[in-house]
Amino acid sequence: MKKIAFILLLGISLFYLPSCQKEEPTIELHPPEANFSASSTVIYKGMTIDFIDLSTINPTSWAWSFSGGTPAASNQQNPSVKYTSPGIYDVSLTVSNGDGSNTKTITGHITVNDATVQVLLDNNISLDDILTTNPIDSLYGKQYLGGLIFYHYSDQYISQTLVAANVDQSSGIHWGCNGSDLTGFNCSGSSIGGYSLNGTIACLGASTAWGTCDYLVYNNYSDWELPSAATLVHMYQNLHLKGYGNFSPNYYWSYCETNSTSSKSVTFSDGSISDYGSKSSSRRVRAIREHYFNK
Repeated sequence: MKKIAFILLLGISLFYLPSCQKEEPTIELHPPEANFSASSTVIYKGMTIDFIDLSTINPTSWAWSFSGGTPAASNQQNPSVKYTSPGIYDVSLTVSNGDGSNTKTITGHITVNDATVQVLLDNNISLDDILTTNPIDSLYGKQYLGGLIFYHYSDQYISQTLVAANVDQSSGIHWGCNGSDLTGFNCSGSSIGGYSLNGTIACLGASTAWGTCDYLVYNNYSDWELPSAATLVHMYQNLHLKGYGNFSPNYYWSYCETNSTSSKSVTFSDGSISDYGSKSSSRRVRAIREHYFNK
């Protein structure tokens, strides 16, 4: 009898034993969910897209992949990517945290279209970016910031671009200040750029070659200048000889003075420089604008 009672008690104890054991806590993992957007999905070659991370659940690291882009991969949260070749490209983002990772890929997300240089300029693509896939000659004669591009120089520090007005500002006007030797205007033969006096010298007023540029408002710009002789040569070579600008095969004034009675001009019949054009003679004028960009 005692043996039977013991067996029953043991069975009851074993039956209830699991309910007396301590349960292990359940650990919930919260990996992130990848998501993103792009500033644009249809662009022209040479343009840059800003990608924005929209992932949720606290990601702590990002691994992007951009087919056809530069860079082709990035660990930044919100990278910017340049596309220089036409095509259709995928974008992928993997986000991670201590609980795991998640990937989102959009196939054919970015469409990069080919474009003419003028279209790229109109879409505010920098000239340096355009020149990564196009020769410098492709810039000449294109409309940019008020005029026609005819000169571009770039190094690691600065970018300089010159544009000429689309038409002549005068078909015949004197240089000004005949009989006066003006200090500071004896520019060298290789001097590139223009000069503006803004009416500060009385004998170079509105009715002179200088004033024609100083007081010019054209294509919504008012900072036009009289070009140097070397600049006019570039204009002749890169615009006139290529059929741009509607130039006349006659002399154009530069701002470069030779002496008290003569100044330099350039003939657009052959691009040669004349050092001794009488300041009182009538010659044509084509204004320029200069653009400098610090890098």
